[in-house]
Amino acid sequence: MRALVYNRLSAKASSRYYTPYPTFDWPPALPGDEYWFSPELLSVHGTEYADELSDKQPPLGR
Repeated sequence: MRALVYNRLSAKASSRYYTPYPTFDWPPALPGDEYWFSPELLSVHGTEYADELSDKQPPLGR
């Protein structure tokens, strides 16, 4: 009886599974010399640490 319930639950979960990955147009590679997202989203944005970084020091968003 338990095996039947487990199998039904597993089948139901599998049938409702959704992966968002094919929804987006993913690039083949990320550029190494540009930000991967807006610099304003970095955790150091607006702090003294962000001001100390140069363009040659890639912060966490690169």
